[in-house]
Amino acid sequence: MLRNFSIQARLYFLGSLAFIIIASMLLLAEYMLSQDEKLSHMKETLLETKASILLERRHEKDFIARKDLKYVKRFDDQMSVLNTHLNNLKSGLKRFGYSDPKIDQAIGEIAAYSNHFHRLVEVEQKIGLDHKSGLRGKLRASVHNAEEIINAFHNDLLLVDMLTLRRNEKDFFMRELDKYPKKFAANYEKMHAHVLSSNLTSEKKDEVLENLEVYKKGFLATVN
Repeated sequence: MLRNFSIQARLYFLGSLAFIIIASMLLLAEYMLSQDEKLSHMKETLLETKASILLERRHEKDFIARKDLKYVKRFDDQMSVLNTHLNNLKSGLKRFGYSDPKIDQAIGEIAAYSNHFHRLVEVEQKIGLDHKSGLRGKLRASVHNAEEIINAFHNDLLLVDMLTLRRNEKDFFMRELDKYPKKFAANYEKMHAHVLSSNLTSEKKDEVLENLEVYKKGFLATVN
């Protein structure tokens, strides 16, 4: 089922699932405490585990919002703390003769959550953490090459076409909605036709179309 979700959707699902499991474990601990006072110190470990998951979700969301690698380090540091809490919880319960499969399930979900987060980081780095790096940087270079040629011929129609494509690109990176790549494709075809019928020389038309093709392929690569 998860294969049909985006990486961000899977992150949200796995993070939420892990939190739900920990919350159910907390309820179980409350019951166990009422039955056995020897487990009183385990409640603190469980609460610390729950707090660690909340911090992990915060670092994840901070990275997605700001595209800053410092949040990846914070995520990894907190993941080490979280795994320590879970292992302490597991060994502590086992020491008193209690066994709960939810702990093993939580450990598995947390590992999957961490893997998906790092996969997201890899994808974001490939796309570009800012407009100068990754595929976004290549998009910017090809656009600037085409714009220089168009500006030299003072062709307002092609400049408007170029700005429209840039707007479609930026709207997609901001909102990640499928409608923007479709708009981009339609507007690309319009600009392609406008270039062919423009006042540019044959040589410059070829240069602009070559850069536009690089731009289109780069943008579609980031979308896919």
